[in-house]
Amino acid sequence: MGQPHEHVNFDFGAADRLSHVLAQAQHRVSTFIDQRGKRRSHLLGDPDSDNWAGTRREANETQFTSQQRALTELLTNIGRLKSAVENAKDQAWAVNSHANQEGGGHG
Repeated sequence: MGQPHEHVNFDFGAADRLSHVLAQAQHRVSTFIDQRGKRRSHLLGDPDSDNWAGTRREANETQFTSQQRALTELLTNIGRLKSAVENAKDQAWAVNSHANQEGGGHG
């Protein structure tokens, strides 16, 4: 990041709100993934179950797996965004702390 010498304008309140919303999104997507998995298990039973067999089940399983993979990827991306927000906050805090120390608490 180089040598910080000036105060950085950073909206810590907005970053906190964004981080909070991303944490909520993580929780909701994670819960949704889990609920879908439990619902599938409840409705279809184990893979050898006679509840639903054949081509339609195979197609459903393929689609379900693809959707779960997409949701898991979304969850990962939300986590990356949340980490990026937290890193930006940490960097801005460090720059501002350094600038305040060098400037004798000014600016």
